[in-house]
Amino acid sequence: MRSDGHLIFSYANRSPHAWGALLEALQAAGLRCAGFAIVHSENETDTAKRNVRACTMDLLLDLVPVTDRRLRQFTPTISKPNDEENFLLNVGQKVLKLGTLKGDWRTQFEEELSHAAFLRRLGGSAKA
Repeated sequence: MRSDGHLIFSYANRSPHAWGALLEALQAAGLRCAGFAIVHSENETDTAKRNVRACTMDLLLDLVPVTDRRLRQFTPTISKPNDEENFLLNVGQKVLKLGTLKGDWRTQFEEELSHAAFLRRLGGSAKA
């Protein structure tokens, strides 16, 4: 990727462990986050995924290489977020810190996500 390039990455998962692993990999790859958006996925209309624990929204990430250039970050404005949007907003706020995450951030992050209302509403284990 060029130093001024952007990688647009879409991801959906209800597992805090999967999000922790993803952020760890993105940081290890030398990426920072310019911003994120929350978009509806195709799962809402996929009859095979109705009434199962599939996500109905994706987190869309704008990733750039770590450089010394000043980065202006953007985030979505959602007036009344539902449980899934709140979950993704929390993930997005952590993604904005890529390149500066230090210490045992991953364990704490996964623990915080595991208590999200979105995961309680779905029931069952959030570690899948």
